[in-house]
Amino acid sequence: ISHTGPHILPNGKGVLFSVGKGHFHYSDIEALVREGSSYQRKKVLSETYFVEYVPTGHLVFGRQDRLLAVPFDIDSVSVTGPEVTLLSDIQTDNYGSCIQFAVSQNGTLLYIPDQELLHSQLAWLDPNGGFEKLSLPPGRYTWPRISPDGESLLTGARLEKDSRDSVYMIDLQRMSLQRIGSGDTTSSVSEWSRDGSLFAYASAGRRENIIYLQNVTES
Repeated sequence: ISHTGPHILPNGKGVLFSVGKGHFHYSDIEALVREGSSYQRKKVLSETYFVEYVPTGHLVFGRQDRLLAVPFDIDSVSVTGPEVTLLSDIQTDNYGSCIQFAVSQNGTLLYIPDQELLHSQLAWLDPNGGFEKLSLPPGRYTWPRISPDGESLLTGARLEKDSRDSVYMIDLQRMSLQRIGSGDTTSSVSEWSRDGSLFAYASAGRRENIIYLQNVTES
């Protein structure tokens, strides 16, 4: 169980935070509510993450790749109406612990569209500042890790054909990609062993996170 993303309500009566139970995409939002000299714990929302109270009197939060809002009374620390989807194409990190938005005091919403990073590319940058793009399909690449022998690359990626992030192994000579693991889970973080014979990667399913250790010859 993880406790992340504390957000203090403006009246000082409570603190909102995420309680992760397995997959980061499916946390609950709870509050510590001040009652006299003590605090009581209270569940506010289910299967959400990264909540923020905004001056319009709403909670804005993420669920999967959507940004939603719900009316919220800060005095009773309670939801007072139905949820409404604000955006369905907003950029999140790979595990849903962060969603890219900000709301100003007058209610203006600023966000990064999800497609914005789907057209990034990996590139070599040498010590002299030389820059060379790798001949790979465009996508959202994260956490690149070069093998000890310099011949392969592990990276998290969501290519244009993908519905979620996966770990890919790239042959740097052929510039070919091979997806690692199952396509029905979210994976993006990986690491090589010191001798390059093994690699580990994290895979997040609907209700659990698993770390796999795999021999390179099995990939």
